[in-house]
Amino acid sequence: MKKLLLLIYFISNQIILPQWIDLNCPIRDPNAIFFKDSLSGIIIGWDYTHKTTDGGNTWYIPNSQFFLDAGLYFINNEVGFAYGYHLEKTTDLGDSWIEVGPEGHRAISDIEFVNDSTGYLIGDEGEIYITRDQGETWDDISYANNDSISLGSLHFINEEYGWITGFQSFVGDFRLLTTNGGLSWNRTTYEHAYFRKQFLTPDIGYAIDYQKRGKVYKTINGGMDWTLITSPFNNSGDRTSSIYFLNENIGFICGAIWSNNHLYGRIYKTIDAGETWISIYADYRPNSYIHHIFFLNENLGWALTAYGVYYTKSGGITSIEDSVENYSKDIFILFDNYPNPFNPSTKIRWQAPVSCWQTLKVYDVLGNEVATLVNEYRPAGSYETEFYTNKLPSGVYLYQLRAGGYIETKKMILLK
Repeated sequence: MKKLLLLIYFISNQIILPQWIDLNCPIRDPNAIFFKDSLSGIIIGWDYTHKTTDGGNTWYIPNSQFFLDAGLYFINNEVGFAYGYHLEKTTDLGDSWIEVGPEGHRAISDIEFVNDSTGYLIGDEGEIYITRDQGETWDDISYANNDSISLGSLHFINEEYGWITGFQSFVGDFRLLTTNGGLSWNRTTYEHAYFRKQFLTPDIGYAIDYQKRGKVYKTINGGMDWTLITSPFNNSGDRTSSIYFLNENIGFICGAIWSNNHLYGRIYKTIDAGETWISIYADYRPNSYIHHIFFLNENLGWALTAYGVYYTKSGGITSIEDSVENYSKDIFILFDNYPNPFNPSTKIRWQAPVSCWQTLKVYDVLGNEVATLVNEYRPAGSYETEFYTNKLPSGVYLYQLRAGGYIETKKMILLK
């Protein structure tokens, strides 16, 4: 029944016109984004804050006289913090900001609130601070003031129980645990110093470890234990940068795949808690890294990319009709098959920038080869072939292109 629902979902979304629209936001090097609804939102980066109240048609710089930093954290739709080398607070969705960080603090790497008043922040040199008045004042509860320590991520299940990950020079990754709100810490070795995580509840969360590129994890006990789940970024050199889940099943992940000495931006979506992923954004411009994503629902979302700020109102389903001629001739590309799902046939297209031996094969989900579509030396160029079957059962299949040193695998669905 689960597989049937998944197939129906893909069919219904194939008829939606794919659309990612450039918002032409003038911000330089955007790092984080937050929208409270379809109209009002802010973006920060290595530049002034930019805000829109009309869905991104126009942008303005609020009343702030400083440069903002790398992250955003909002307690609710109006009250939030921008953090990095500074810590600023807004109570009106970015129209005004005041600096509220603890005096003399180092660079801030993460911040989290357990309720409207109580929150924690961490940073370089082992700094840990707690606030009980919504960030107006901060108390030092640091584990150690040591310039060899860098703290990366934190999560508190409640005001008493929490953990922090970090790295110490010449020692390695570690985790700090507290059961008394940070009055004391227990240190253990750990393998994840730099998580980027999102918690849906105090217990259930998803994360990426951007030192272990491409890895995706899930926890059901507040981050005390993490389970590795399927990742769409699974080739050497791929990078993940941001993860965002709407609920326990539906989520998005972004980053870039590594191909031909360049990074190419990608966003993927799952509707089954990360068991399978479908591409909803594919950028074929060199070094088109995607920094951050934010979604209000399955259809409405934003992406901060190396080439600008984009949004979608249709779920961002990757365009099937994009012409090969629109992309650089200097890179390998394996395109999404069309139609998908299919019965009884589908077309597969690819591009090779150099002459080389090219192999295109189809596998089932167990890794068994079911068809060889191409296996020969071909000159540089763009190609298309048709995969036809009336003997295979319905299900998910993989098609893989090997050309020179390039390898890429994508999913397709046969539905009878």
